[in-house]
Amino acid sequence: MATSNSKQIINILIVLVVLVALFLAYIYLIKPKPNSDVTVVQTGAPTVTIEVSLEAQRIIGFLNELNTIKLNKDILSLLSYQSLKNFKVPIPAEATSTPNPFKEIKF
Repeated sequence: MATSNSKQIINILIVLVVLVALFLAYIYLIKPKPNSDVTVVQTGAPTVTIEVSLEAQRIIGFLNELNTIKLNKDILSLLSYQSLKNFKVPIPAEATSTPNPFKEIKF
């Protein structure tokens, strides 16, 4: 009788583990994710729905912040700015490769 009870308990536990595994697989693999990254853009025309990823929304936010920056052009007339020296180094022109890079090179 004791072995019969332990076998039933083991079978019930196995069934529960399988059911939990199937439930988790459904949630993470099969169930469609809520569409939280959809932005609705309204213009004078009918409403247009554009799907934008969260990363793209972050980049658009940064671009909007950059557009609000106002540069003060008075800095260019300051004596400290005008006294800056140019340290550029000329880059010599180099020979270019063959016109067809896939052509066999003969030595």
